[in-house]
Amino acid sequence: MAEEFPSQQPAQPSGTAIGRGGQPLAEWWKRVVAAIIDSFIIGLPAQIIGNILFGSMFVASPPRFDPNTGEVVGGAGFFAGIIAAAGALILANLILSAAYSIYLHSSRGQTVGKMAMRIKVVDMNTGELIPYGRAGIRWGVQQALAILTCGIGALLDGLWPLWDAKRQALHDKPANTVVIEVP
Repeated sequence: MAEEFPSQQPAQPSGTAIGRGGQPLAEWWKRVVAAIIDSFIIGLPAQIIGNILFGSMFVASPPRFDPNTGEVVGGAGFFAGIIAAAGALILANLILSAAYSIYLHSSRGQTVGKMAMRIKVVDMNTGELIPYGRAGIRWGVQQALAILTCGIGALLDGLWPLWDAKRQALHDKPANTVVIEVP
């Protein structure tokens, strides 16, 4: 009589969380490293834009020292220009971040940081790529948590996968996504 053997499924390390499609869920530290890589990719162009905008304020209307009053005074609109440049920098950063994150998560499931760490964002139920709208929700919730709570929500969001059974961050929940390991 022939002996029956169990199917030859690759063994998963003990304690490894498994996604719906059988792929291991991404470890927390890989998500963090991917986010750091992505922050450099978004931050560098935004910083260049900011430096150009801020530097142009000094060229257009440089501050000067008034020896009579002992005060540093700027030319007409100098401080308003600084505020406008800072606002433009924030807006540029948000636009670059949204375009980068939403496009790459919808079209590939991976940003450059996630590609480097070999992890991917997928639909929690199907394991497939998510549409632009859900990628937008994911990005928007992440930004809202950071902006509306002065960063405290971003910290909580980033730490959430450490104790979540599905290793989801808070921004994954409304988008119904998980982050998986890819071969």
